[in-house]
Amino acid sequence: TLLGSNVAQVVVSSTATNSPQIVTLVGIGTNTAPTAIVEPTSLSFGNQSVNTTSAPPLSVTVSNTGNAVLAINSVSFTPAGQFLVLSNGCGSVSPGGFCTIQAVFRPTTTGPQAATLRILSNAGTGTNTVAVTGFGTAPLMVPSPNPLSFGTQAVNIASAPLTINVQSLGDSVLSNISLVVTGTQAAAFSVVNNCAGQVVAPGSSCGLSV
Repeated sequence: TLLGSNVAQVVVSSTATNSPQIVTLVGIGTNTAPTAIVEPTSLSFGNQSVNTTSAPPLSVTVSNTGNAVLAINSVSFTPAGQFLVLSNGCGSVSPGGFCTIQAVFRPTTTGPQAATLRILSNAGTGTNTVAVTGFGTAPLMVPSPNPLSFGTQAVNIASAPLTINVQSLGDSVLSNISLVVTGTQAAAFSVVNNCAGQVVAPGSSCGLSV
């Protein structure tokens, strides 16, 4: 019942000629409590396109190095929104055991994003934290030349084809490129979408034949 060293004696008596005998009892009293160890203490998701979800998820491991059951009460991000808890395998963790939390990054805006993963439990101060960062990216396209001039062309005779280069100048890949020819003289032009189905990396381009 006491912390630290506990010492007592047991006196054993009988009809023996060497009675009584004394047995010394020694023990050390310690606190019974869980200890939460969280690894890693930071997560970096790197670049991720806006409104898409990172894959694979990143994991955080919670270990109980104490001598009592660890109870994980809640797992959440502050602020919420850009980072999500994909799975939470933590509830009650026995001494010597561990559990895993998986998180993903789904940015809604471009630029650097940061949050704190808070793990609340019955250990220590009650809160363990993980610093989480990521960068939201978005594609940017610039067609050139603009305008595209064919000069003078005889009626009902097709001109030589010209090319519109679609340049990817953002910090994320450009995809799903489609086109529509509009205007009162739209029927005078024919466009071949050579960008269809392509994924254009930043700094690269694809062409539209007109």
